[in-house]
Amino acid sequence: MHPSKRIIGSKGGLLVGRKIVLGICGSIAAYRAPDIARGLMRQGAEVICVMSGGAAQFISADLLRWATGNEVITGITSRAEHVELCGKAAERGGAAAGKWGARADGRADLLLIAPATSNAISEIAHGYDRGAVTMMAATALGSGVPIVVVPAMHEGLYDNPVLRENVKTLEKAGVIFVPPRLEDEKAKVAEVDEIADWAVRAIAEKKGEAVLHGKKIVVTAGATREFIDDVRFISNPSSGRMGVEIAREAWRRGAEVVLVAGHLEVEAPSHLKMAGVESVREMLAAVVRERAGAYVLAAAAGDFEVKRMRGKMDSKKAARISLSPAPKIADLVRKKYPKAKLVIFKAEVGARGLEEKARKRMKECGADVAVANIVAHGKGFGGAENGKYEAIILSGRGRRKKFGGTKQEAAAEILKAIF
Repeated sequence: MHPSKRIIGSKGGLLVGRKIVLGICGSIAAYRAPDIARGLMRQGAEVICVMSGGAAQFISADLLRWATGNEVITGITSRAEHVELCGKAAERGGAAAGKWGARADGRADLLLIAPATSNAISEIAHGYDRGAVTMMAATALGSGVPIVVVPAMHEGLYDNPVLRENVKTLEKAGVIFVPPRLEDEKAKVAEVDEIADWAVRAIAEKKGEAVLHGKKIVVTAGATREFIDDVRFISNPSSGRMGVEIAREAWRRGAEVVLVAGHLEVEAPSHLKMAGVESVREMLAAVVRERAGAYVLAAAAGDFEVKRMRGKMDSKKAARISLSPAPKIADLVRKKYPKAKLVIFKAEVGARGLEEKARKRMKECGADVAVANIVAHGKGFGGAENGKYEAIILSGRGRRKKFGGTKQEAAAEILKAIF
C-alpha cells in the first residue's frame, strides 16, 4: 500500500468504499487539487486523478500521484480509461485490475471536476470531448455516473450569460454545480469539507440512499444572547458545532435543512439555508415560522431573559440585573406542530440524575428523542474537546443508547434515532 493511503478514513467514514475520479482543469486553482483529493480520502474515498493538458501547466502528475497513492491519468490511452472508470462496461465488471490498486478498480461512484474552468464547462455542455477530463465527463453523462462540478474562474467569466446557459444545460442533464466563493472579483473553489458534503449527497441520491430526501428538518445551533444594556450580554460558551453537524448530516442524506443559528464559533457551510438570530425570542420566532417534519433543538438557548437597560451601564456603580424565565422553544414547537418529530437536548453540569431529568423533560414537552449530556467549561462545549462528544440518546419505550465519539458521528446516531 502506498504510504499516502494511510490517511484514508482518518477523519470520518462519509465516503468509505466510494471511488471518486477527480478531474482537474487548467486553472491556477489546480493547486487546490491535492487538498481536495486528500480531504475526500480522509473521509474514506479512493481517489483517481485525471488531468487536462492545461492543468499540467500548474501542477505535476507526480504530486497528485503522491497525494492519492494512485497513478494519474493525463490522457486517454488504448486502455480506454474513460470507459473503465465512467462507462457502462465498468458497471458490468469489465475493468482490468492493477493500475490503480485493488481498491481502485472498476466503475467510479462519482466524477468530481475541481477546479472546473469556463472552457471545460462549455465544452462538456456542447458535447466536446477532446481531453481526458472532458472525455470522462462525456462518458459519465452517457453512463449515469453522477457528476459534481466545482467552478473556479474570474467573476466576469462566471457571470458570462453564455456560461450560465451552459451551466443550465448541464444541470438539466443532472450535473450538480457547487457554488463558488465570490471573493476579490473571483469565483473561487469551495472549501474542501463542503465539496465532500456535495460528493456524499450526490452519490447517495444516485444510489437511492438519500433516506431523508423530501423531508424538511429545522435544526437550531449555537448560543443565544440576552443583552443587559447596549454593549453587554448574558450567554454561554456553546460553539454550535453539534447543531451544525446535525444540519450537515441531514443535508448529506437528502433533506431540505433550515439552520436557525445563534452565535457560532464554527463556520456553517454555505449550502445550508440559515437564519441568524440573537435572542431566545428571535430563535423561537424563526423556528416556529418554518413548517417542517422534524425539529432538532441543539442550540444552547438561554433559560432567562433580561430586562434590558438603555445605553451603557456605568461600570463605577453597582447594578441589579432582573432575570425572568425565557419561553421554552420545545413547548411551543410541540403545541404548533403536534405531528412533527421533536428532538431536545438536556445538558447538566453533573451526571447525577441526568437521565431522569432528560426523561422528565421529554415527557413534559412531548419530545420523541432526548439527548442528555454533561456540559461545563472544557467539556461538552467551549473547550479543547469540542470535537468529541459523550451523551445518552433517549427515545420512546425506554430505549437508550450511550454514545461516545465525534460530533459528526453523534449527528448520524441522533438522526437514526428520529427516523
